[in-house]
Amino acid sequence: MIKRFLFFLMLFFLCVTVVGAQDIRFVQVADLNYSSDNSESEKVLNEILKNINKEKNINFVVFSGDNISKANPAILESLIKQLKSLKCPYYLVLGDKDVFKVNKLSKEEYYKIIKSVDGSYSQKSPNYTFTKNGYRFIIANGAKEFIPGTTGYYRQETLNEIKNILKKEKKRKVVLLQHFPLAYPPVPEYKIKAYETYKRDEYLSMLKNYPNVISIISGHFNTNWEGYANGMYNISTPSAKASPHYYKIIDITKSRGGEPVVFTVLKECPIE
Repeated sequence: MIKRFLFFLMLFFLCVTVVGAQDIRFVQVADLNYSSDNSESEKVLNEILKNINKEKNINFVVFSGDNISKANPAILESLIKQLKSLKCPYYLVLGDKDVFKVNKLSKEEYYKIIKSVDGSYSQKSPNYTFTKNGYRFIIANGAKEFIPGTTGYYRQETLNEIKNILKKEKKRKVVLLQHFPLAYPPVPEYKIKAYETYKRDEYLSMLKNYPNVISIISGHFNTNWEGYANGMYNISTPSAKASPHYYKIIDITKSRGGEPVVFTVLKECPIE
């Protein structure tokens, strides 16, 4: 009886180890800027969704901000109706164009609309966390709903939320999904000043205490750039709206030493 118990105990731990070591593949679509009254925008979205559905072994898709061309409830509704065609779960990050309270699209209303159109959508607030294949993903909101602008702002309450999650996840690898980056790609100085993240040093100072954060994935600068900075692998993806139209496939795999390694492939999506 004892031997049998020990056998099942070892089998249990073996299964846990295997689950914890799973690789993961997901898609990032950045700065889609979808507009429901623009035929070219409709074509771009349809082609991107069609191509993503052809990809193999995709765990989820993240739309990392500026998902719509302007803060408008009808445009958002139209977008969500089409995202329902994806064959895997999807998550939306807020960008500077997505919300504007004066236009009756506050952050709260944004997620209410998504839920009303797609009842299976589980995200309820701008700051959100989910787990896939042993990795913890944190969606961090830096958008402003009262006076929108290209400068990102991660409020103290947002940083506190992230910190509280990280305190509980010290043994799990974490990936941050956000619109506004913390490491800037090589672009002209004037663009950095216009697109910079307000008080980003405070955010980075907090993250220094959590080396299990392995990557920050963002958009906003509409350029393709990747590199290590501040102890994390930073990924920036070009706008899906611009021509050529791109999305990025991101793989996280275990190295021989057991540490996760991030690989990406930039996929062009030609529109006929």
